[in-house]
Amino acid sequence: MRHHIIAIASAFLFLSGAHGQASFGTASDPITGAMLERWFSELDLTQPQRQAVDQFHAVYLNEFQEVRGDEIEDVAGRGGIFGAIFGGGDVNAMFRDIDQLRDEIEDVDETFIEQIRPLLSESQMPVLDRVAARRDRVRRAGGPLALLRFANPAGLADLSALVPVASLSDPSVGPILNEYETELADRFERLERTAKTAFNTFADTMADLRESTDDRRAMFQEMQNVMADASLPVVREATSISGLHRETLPELEFALGQDAGDELRAQWLDACYREVAREENNVRRRFLSALQLSDLDAETRSLVEATWIDWREKLRTAAKPMLDAVDATRAEASLMSFGRGRGGGGIPETLEERQENIAERAIEELTMLIGEARYEKLNERNQQADRGRRRGGRRMQAPEPKATLKVKPGPTAMTTLFDVAIPAEGPDGFLSGPIAITPLIDGIRFVRPAADQDTFNTVRTFHESYQLDWDAEVTDELKKIIETRATQWNWDRERGLEGPSTSEIGELSDARRTLAQVQSRLDGDLFELLNAVVVETAEERARFDVLRGIRNRQRLAARGLTASGTDRILSGLDLPKANPSDAIAMLVVRQPESAAIAEATFGQELTDTFQMRWEAKLEAVDAGQRAIANVLTEVGDPADRRVWESIGVALSEVSRTKVSDLREYDETVREQNDDVIRSVTKSMAPEAAESLRRDLAKLTRPEVWIDKESPEAALLRASSLGDLTAGIREQVAELLESWRDIWNPASLEMSDTMDRHETEEPVSGRPGFVNRMEQQRELDAIRFRRTEANQRALRGLRDLLTPMQLSEVGVLVNEG
Repeated sequence: MRHHIIAIASAFLFLSGAHGQASFGTASDPITGAMLERWFSELDLTQPQRQAVDQFHAVYLNEFQEVRGDEIEDVAGRGGIFGAIFGGGDVNAMFRDIDQLRDEIEDVDETFIEQIRPLLSESQMPVLDRVAARRDRVRRAGGPLALLRFANPAGLADLSALVPVASLSDPSVGPILNEYETELADRFERLERTAKTAFNTFADTMADLRESTDDRRAMFQEMQNVMADASLPVVREATSISGLHRETLPELEFALGQDAGDELRAQWLDACYREVAREENNVRRRFLSALQLSDLDAETRSLVEATWIDWREKLRTAAKPMLDAVDATRAEASLMSFGRGRGGGGIPETLEERQENIAERAIEELTMLIGEARYEKLNERNQQADRGRRRGGRRMQAPEPKATLKVKPGPTAMTTLFDVAIPAEGPDGFLSGPIAITPLIDGIRFVRPAADQDTFNTVRTFHESYQLDWDAEVTDELKKIIETRATQWNWDRERGLEGPSTSEIGELSDARRTLAQVQSRLDGDLFELLNAVVVETAEERARFDVLRGIRNRQRLAARGLTASGTDRILSGLDLPKANPSDAIAMLVVRQPESAAIAEATFGQELTDTFQMRWEAKLEAVDAGQRAIANVLTEVGDPADRRVWESIGVALSEVSRTKVSDLREYDETVREQNDDVIRSVTKSMAPEAAESLRRDLAKLTRPEVWIDKESPEAALLRASSLGDLTAGIREQVAELLESWRDIWNPASLEMSDTMDRHETEEPVSGRPGFVNRMEQQRELDAIRFRRTEANQRALRGLRDLLTPMQLSEVGVLVNEG
């Protein structure tokens, strides 16, 4: 029973991320900036119209925030539908609350849409009706329909949201979409009615069950049986919608042309049929990458194009019976069958093998055409995309609009600080990555500000050699550590929990310690070479010692457990998630004149604490691993579900004895950092001293303060453009200030919230997964504010600058 509940809670965690920002599938997200960008393009708004709508949107988000803070928080705080089902609540009452909540969201949405209407021309009105209808379907996809994201994600998809905006006005595309959307609206309405009926039936049956028995195991089994029967009309209506997609898709592909049509199909497969999409889309990406190679001659390029067309048809032919098989399975799936009979799958092995065989032969032919060296290079790039899709595989959901305004990263005060102060994270979670060239060059500038180009060229040569040695002696060994059995804990339905033996656990710890020594030696060799060419004066030697000390501490500051099968099962250890910060590294960026004295006074003591902390972390995880292995030995039967309770007790004891030591070292690091800060702020103004303390605090949460979507670099570049008028430059400065007024407090709130989540006790009497979801919902709301601030700043830049200026400052405009 416990294992069933864990599986359900895990499923809802995925579901919450897919819809409604951790609201258990209860409520839709607001209209985001990414959605708004697509609306701008579909409506073909002028700049004054865009600016007016943007102002309405800012008000809309504030109004939605009130709904989020009141109605959504109230319903989701009780676990939504799932809290009522599994917590013994009144399911019918929860449905009524969800209906009322949806009405509240609809009122806020409609107010915003009606504010837009007077701004539009007569020709723009029908387009607004279309996007409003699409928004209505998104809004109604919560509540009972949320579980379709597991049983049949295609039932919630919308092809019109995937069609490129530039093609929407195409006379051959418009009629197809009009007919499709009319039919989709009818089928979606039937789907929603059927889902409500199914859940009402389920709710009534559950109420009767609770009155008739106290046997939770029997109740859970009966609950699944009841839902399986109630689900059939729902999943069959959903399959009818996926059938509509499959009927319409070929028509749209033909109207769009091969390139745009292929992209539409690829996105649709990724969103709705991941199990079919993988091989077809992987092959497609590699052929498209080959066609983009700059050194491919015209004849070879032509052969690659012709070969892709041939394999494309073979892959599509292989996919059709696979899609049929998935649809057939989904038509019989239950909305609440976790782990067995879930929507998707059902593909006969012979069909999968046929598709894989076609994909392999296609890749073999591509490799022969372009050469093995070229293929290996493009394959390495595409494997990252493959892994990203596999990681997102369980979050099957309808496609969501992507931001059409993106920004190239660039240097800011924040990025410079983190480049110097934060270690390159290795894939193991204990061992750092190598020193990167950019922070190394910055470090050499700190040591010798007057270094010439010859010095930097020599540094780059040394670094190239260092990187080769690192790859040869560290990277391969790290892969072995990650792949070793000692990092793998797996639950098998038949065999139960499987994992490493005690001896294998010991070997893992020894391997990590040995590799840490290799890393230290390679770093030491590099610094000896650098010392010979960079250091000439006593002052430079003192600064060089700072650089060496920072790197030593970086190597010992690896965060958390990553890329390892131990992540989930060892979560009971409750390891600290915050990064141990280094005040001296922060001084190199903020107060470089104070860094050498600080290193000489405090550096060795701080490094020693980092070393002891690293050892304590390794011992804690080692003890956690051994505790699990001992439980399995004592229980005897690894398939006995009572093993989970025993593991929880064992890990709690390890946390009390071993992880507490780690937390004490964290406290020592904080005290030593405070000593460093006090030593350099004695003569500072209070505001400057507080600024240093804030920057130090930021280093503990790089996942908060490193924002890849931040527009700050683009705004700074824009403010320094030489061809701006005084008026435009002032508006850019106002954009930057407005963005900071939202982003900085939101980031500080996020960091404080994470700190609070790590220390607060769960609410008594509430299921653990509800507490975790509440925490996730709180963080999601803050992230959302930051994302919207980022997008609004980029939209402002787009309206102020010319296309050439946008390109110059690094703002990328994708018309969708």
